[in-house]
Amino acid sequence: QANPDTDDSTFLNHLRTLATQPIDMVQFLGDTPSLAIWEALKDLKNVSHLEMLSGYDEYCNITPLDQVGSSWPLQSLVIGSAAGESINTAHLQTITSLKLDYCCGLSFDLCTRDSPSKLKQLTIIENDACDHFIKFQENTSLLNHLTELKLQSTNGCDFSYQYDEECFGKALVQCHSIKSLDLTMSDSSDDDSKENYLIELPVFFPPNVEVLRFRGPPTLANHLSVWYKCISDPKWLPNLKSIQFCLDVCHRDKEIPSDIAKLAYEQSTQFLKDFKSFRPSVAILDEEAIPVSTT
Repeated sequence: QANPDTDDSTFLNHLRTLATQPIDMVQFLGDTPSLAIWEALKDLKNVSHLEMLSGYDEYCNITPLDQVGSSWPLQSLVIGSAAGESINTAHLQTITSLKLDYCCGLSFDLCTRDSPSKLKQLTIIENDACDHFIKFQENTSLLNHLTELKLQSTNGCDFSYQYDEECFGKALVQCHSIKSLDLTMSDSSDDDSKENYLIELPVFFPPNVEVLRFRGPPTLANHLSVWYKCISDPKWLPNLKSIQFCLDVCHRDKEIPSDIAKLAYEQSTQFLKDFKSFRPSVAILDEEAIPVSTT
């Protein structure tokens, strides 16, 4: 882990010494590292995991990576707390895992619809998570071979500008290679009508999903007719092997009233029982829910 705020010769010499070691992970925490820091790490040969965790200014410049770390056998990349940046690196065409953690408004200009991609795992946590996913599907090839998607969108920052709620389902259903789908979703706003996209969402799940985890808002407990229609149709997710289903996600950290929480628990429990009767071969994942922070 390097301190990007420090540029003195002693620190740089220390980095050069570290670069001779068999280090396989580099994390930049805080302000974007200077070119001098990047160059001090140029002798690293085994870096397979890189994390760029932005500071207060939310700035992330990853461009020097292609100059300094072009030979790194990078497999996974984490971008954290970056906003409005263009993530330009040729490594996006070769990594197998990408995580965007509380990022916002990123662009990936070097990745086009025709670019090669080896990405298998994609995790997008909060802010405009759905918008990022839609952007990937529309403008890049990053989702062409994706097998695992984890997406969390609960803090109300999605669908504010370029896209609307319906765009998410339309993008999701086109990802035929996804086998593991993990969604944690909440109402996109205080307007109840905005929840419609969650009511209809199971219709748009990728057809080849084998493992499904879905956590939604308790208000969905009164709108499960689409879910029931889907699970009673043998053509819906015919390869499904396991499912987790929970309705306990609050919106903007508002406390869920006890009566609503109780109803949601009862309805989701009954839904899973009914699911088992329709699909006895599908395992029910009985995982304890972890509270979702939306701040």
